[in-house]
Amino acid sequence: MRTTMQNAGMTASLAIFFSIVILDLSYSLPHAFASTLTAAGASSLVPVLQQHTADLSALLSLPGL
Repeated sequence: MRTTMQNAGMTASLAIFFSIVILDLSYSLPHAFASTLTAAGASSLVPVLQQHTADLSALLSLPGL
């Protein structure tokens, strides 16, 4: 019984952690892309990358997810 509760707790903990990280990325990633690309002189890429980059793929580095 204790092992089952630990496994359920670990799964819930990971789900909460990654949910918070993904929510944070959804708020901060577009601004980070825009400011970094503008500083690098590639401001024409800002709309393209913001449309085609999902927050989860940025987190896990999986292209096209």
